[in-house]
Amino acid sequence: DSPASSNWAVLGGAEEEVQSVSDASDASSQSAKCFLPNTALPSADGHLLRVEHLKPGDRVRQSDGAEASVVDVKKHPSKKKPYEVVELSTHQGKFACSKSHRVAVPGATGLCDQRADSLKLGDWVIVGSEERKLTKVLQWIRQEHTDLYEEMFPLKLAFGMLSFGSDAGFGAAAAGVAASSDAPPAREGASAWAQSLGRMGMNLVLVARKPGPLKELKELLQKHKAEIEVELVTQDMANFTEVTFLEMLGDKDVRVVVHNAASPGPMAAFLDAEMSDSMTSIDVNVRSVAIATHTFGRWLRERGAQGGIVLMSSLAGEVGSAVVANYAATKAYITTLVRGLSEEMTPRGIDVLACVAGATVTPNYVGYIPDASKRNSWIEQEPLEVVAECLATLGRDPVVVTGPFNKLGHFFLRFCPRAMSSRVFGQQTAQLLNVEL
Repeated sequence: DSPASSNWAVLGGAEEEVQSVSDASDASSQSAKCFLPNTALPSADGHLLRVEHLKPGDRVRQSDGAEASVVDVKKHPSKKKPYEVVELSTHQGKFACSKSHRVAVPGATGLCDQRADSLKLGDWVIVGSEERKLTKVLQWIRQEHTDLYEEMFPLKLAFGMLSFGSDAGFGAAAAGVAASSDAPPAREGASAWAQSLGRMGMNLVLVARKPGPLKELKELLQKHKAEIEVELVTQDMANFTEVTFLEMLGDKDVRVVVHNAASPGPMAAFLDAEMSDSMTSIDVNVRSVAIATHTFGRWLRERGAQGGIVLMSSLAGEVGSAVVANYAATKAYITTLVRGLSEEMTPRGIDVLACVAGATVTPNYVGYIPDASKRNSWIEQEPLEVVAECLATLGRDPVVVTGPFNKLGHFFLRFCPRAMSSRVFGQQTAQLLNVEL
């Protein structure tokens, strides 16, 4: 805030002459580690420390309120160069951005006329050289420590967990609700959602049929993130009703539903399976999905709130397949439902997403294919990978096919006759599961 034109600054590793000076509280290089002389960082005890007076071991407070220890301070011999504060620490921060996804750093005022972390709808920001009105505020969450703020996930407003949730980052008593299977928490899909969102500091409501796995998952989550609240609900999604859902929601400020429950049903030819088992799959994969989506969508609309709904689909639903014909049909329903709902709900501020996943290494998947020699690690994904892609897509597109090989296969499907695709998928599925057609 004190340099004049003709001073020098380091920008992205290159030394550049300052052409003009804007009214900003701090200036930094692209790595967000270089600060011009006379700028200041708040110390841990609240005092301001001029950057050129910092020394290793000083405690400073970052824009998100987290404390950090200065690892190293490099002072360049030329006074025309900025001082460099190296590796303060890693942290998760919330960032506001315009609809064009230009990022404003919390605490800085260089991109707008107020702190970026206090932006709200209707504010005006500078994007490039244009002045634009803020039409959408996203919450950006950085997973790992990277230069500047790369590899960020856009999460609209408030988020929750596994079946219904929100984000305390916006001052709400956040909660999420998860519909999950009963597999152990290690590699189970529901656990992946809960761990990913729990690491972001979101309070969670987890739902499953059996209380045992839920308690294990709660202990795991709070072991790594003690400050989050985790509520457990025992519920068989085959008997899910609107009343049940509304009781789960209660007076919580829920903003996102992630419906992760699924019933694959019997791995057999349709006529060889019991009708009751097939109907259970329809109850869990179709009926409970429709109830959750309809009830939660209305719940948000009545409150004038924005939020999101994530429904787990499958590549099997894209073509239909012998041995899993009923299961594939239920997943086709989900993908088709989301494509239509996105046109209805997105204008209301409700984002919907169908996650079209392929082979995912969950306990159910491993249980159906115990012979590892029959599995293909090239196309398999870990649950956390699937969740990461969903979070990166939510709010941008209504459908995401996860994994590079799945995306490639899905692309080529459009050039194959539907009968041929179904025949090939059916034969491969029967061979994989040792089922005679």
